[in-house]
Amino acid sequence: MDGGFAALLRTRELLEEQGAAVAGAGENQAAARRPVIRRTPHGTVAVLAYSAVFPQVTRRVPAGPASPRCARTASTRRGRRTSGIPGCCRA
Repeated sequence: MDGGFAALLRTRELLEEQGAAVAGAGENQAAARRPVIRRTPHGTVAVLAYSAVFPQVTRRVPAGPASPRCARTASTRRGRRTSGIPGCCRA
């Protein structure tokens, strides 16, 4: 995150303005954890975005409802698979 959280949020905003669906980052923890869900004639698709690549970043930002940060849940730490596809869970 070379530009910091302000740049992350601005990038998300620009992507959304162009119609791109964005998951895994947001202005608070709830937004970061929100999946992108699209219903199609062939079924429903959910996109989840998780990352543990930069743990030093998440350590510097306290977790909380008003803190921008990457979402990470207990299920990703345990590597739980409920749909048969790595990283996907049934709704």
